[in-house]
Amino acid sequence: MNRGALEQLDVEIMNRLFGSDPWPADTVSIARLDQKFLQMGLEEEVVGEHSYRRATTFGDEQKVELLRTFLGVGMWWDFLWTLETHGLVTEEEADFVSNIGETATSDFMIVVMTLVQRAYRSYCGNDGRCPS
Repeated sequence: MNRGALEQLDVEIMNRLFGSDPWPADTVSIARLDQKFLQMGLEEEVVGEHSYRRATTFGDEQKVELLRTFLGVGMWWDFLWTLETHGLVTEEEADFVSNIGETATSDFMIVVMTLVQRAYRSYCGNDGRCPS
C-alpha cells in the first residue's frame, strides 16, 4: 500500500467536509470509495450466507471506520458510534444527536456533519494532518 493512496483519501475528506463535494457521499461516490477501500487493502469481502465487508488488519491500523465517517460513507448512526468509540464525541452528544435523528428535519445532516467536522479537526488538527 503506497502512502499516495492514503493522501488521496485525505484530499477527498477535506473536499467533502470543508469543500464543495457532497457530505454525506452520494451513491456513486460510495460505490467508488467502497471499491477503493478493497483495492487499497483497507477492507475485505467476507462471502457467506450474508456477504459483508470488514476491515483488514491494515484497515484497522489506518482506522478505516474513521475514514468512512470523515468521507460520509455509511449511515449517520454509524458515524456517531464511530466518533464516540474513538473518543471524538461524548456519549451525551451522540445520544442528543440520535434523539434529533428520530425526528429528523431537513437540516439534520448539517448537525451531523458539523459534529464530524469538529471531530476531524480534533483528530487531525486544523491542517488536516491525520495520524497514520
